[in-house]
Amino acid sequence: KNATARQVWVETQVEKVKSTFMDGVNIDVEHEIRRGSSAAQEFTSLVRELSDRLHSEVPGSQVKSRHPFPRYII
Repeated sequence: KNATARQVWVETQVEKVKSTFMDGVNIDVEHEIRRGSSAAQEFTSLVRELSDRLHSEVPGSQVKSRHPFPRYII
């Protein structure tokens, strides 16, 4: 929810990818995020901001996310 902290985190991840010659970032979420929740909206914003910035600065890079399936889908 803190835009400044999110921006710093995104910048840190982009610099880490660039300095270590990685091809992207994998975000591993350990807890279920409910569709439509504020957490889902914040996570979507984070991934979108990271993806836009990383793809701009590291062409061909990838942003992946791993997270548990919500119980209501299974």
